[in-house]
Amino acid sequence: AMLTKIHHVAIDGVGAAELTMGLHDTEPNPTAQRRKVRWRPGQVPGTAKMLSRATLNNTRASVRSGRTLARSIGKAVTGAFSGTADDSAAHPPGPLTRFNNPLTPHRVWDAERFALEDFKKIKSLVPGATINDVVLTVCGGAMQRYLESHREKPGADLTALVPISVRAESERGQAGNKVHLTRTSLCTTESDALKRLEKVRDAMLKVKAANAVSAREMVEVQEQLPAPTLLMAGRAVSAARGPGKAYRQSHNMIVTNVPGPQQPLYFCGARLVMFTGLAVIPDNLGISHAVTSYDGTLVIAPLADRKMMPDPQFYASCLRESFEELLALTRRTSRRASGTQPKRKAQSGRKAVASRAATRKSGVRRRSQQRQRSSKTEMRA
Repeated sequence: AMLTKIHHVAIDGVGAAELTMGLHDTEPNPTAQRRKVRWRPGQVPGTAKMLSRATLNNTRASVRSGRTLARSIGKAVTGAFSGTADDSAAHPPGPLTRFNNPLTPHRVWDAERFALEDFKKIKSLVPGATINDVVLTVCGGAMQRYLESHREKPGADLTALVPISVRAESERGQAGNKVHLTRTSLCTTESDALKRLEKVRDAMLKVKAANAVSAREMVEVQEQLPAPTLLMAGRAVSAARGPGKAYRQSHNMIVTNVPGPQQPLYFCGARLVMFTGLAVIPDNLGISHAVTSYDGTLVIAPLADRKMMPDPQFYASCLRESFEELLALTRRTSRRASGTQPKRKAQSGRKAVASRAATRKSGVRRRSQQRQRSSKTEMRA
């Protein structure tokens, strides 16, 4: 096993997946020509070169952030007059659950594996749905089952904190965080699994439409803020009281999905069997789901506070049941498409009852015949 532990300040989930892929080969035994290719570091820049680079980069960043702020202000003014500036009403805060409490030092972790092809089949049930929509539906259904089993059924829809990557193609392989946090409803009050998936799809479409451009702009502005400002903002968000606590408690879980390579990877000849992660959990938001996919397998790895979730194996079974409920819909749809009907258990049950009754009757008839023969023998005697 290989474990990499990197602070989230230095790298985000997509960057961590790229790091994992960079450490592995695409074949078990690379050719001699490939083994000769070695990475060599560039020349260490001098003081004057570093100063000139910093001046040029800061000037470019200031101009870029100024343009971003100008666009953002214009959109905010336009949205205020059109009534489309605030999309938070479409995704109200979630209900308080056992996971919206302060953390303890102890953690529990598990990893449930699924076939990626099954998730593709499920998403095909709802036009426009994505694999991430199916993942959110599975996690929401599992949490609803878990809370109901503990007699803590929430009276409103659960919500999830979903990090959305805004990393451009040109930024692949770079360090740092290119992530925008958003809230979406899991529509858990809907008992029908297919309708719940449709509602989750609609909720995520609203989130993407509202944050299609603003998310990227917010990340760009954040990168240009001075370090003391970012430090104060971080302390406010992580504070035990005030707006930071209210923001964390407005979510019931974290669900982060990082797609991985769909081909086998190797490290020194050994094949990579599973690729997964551990997402962070803050105070008042005591469960997260790190979702990864690799070589046809999708893994949902929940990390939780041990006091809040003393039975992680049971929660893993809830994830499996929630997934199986959706997968059963695909089997039903395929049977309808092929025109075949499943065998009716009621008929087989009636046939079994009839065969048992016939067996009992034949047994009674056999015993009566035996009694008649024995009585005739006694009379002859």
